[in-house]
Amino acid sequence: MTNDPPLHPLQLFLENEGISQAEFARNANVSRMTVSRVLRGQQNLTLRMIKRFILASNFQLKASDFIDAPSRNMELTE
Repeated sequence: MTNDPPLHPLQLFLENEGISQAEFARNANVSRMTVSRVLRGQQNLTLRMIKRFILASNFQLKASDFIDAPSRNMELTE
């Protein structure tokens, strides 16, 4: 049994939809590196970024997916 941390909801979405980080980044109008940093918990999220992610997912992701995400390294900034 491994103690792997739970997957970030964005990672689950990407895997379930078969979408690459690069494709999602283009749809959200952010860099691929930004998506990667969010998934690693190394990116502070803005409300604007959360909105872009929700829209890019066609509302399959919710704000709470980012606020309650498994990575505790994240902070919400305006």
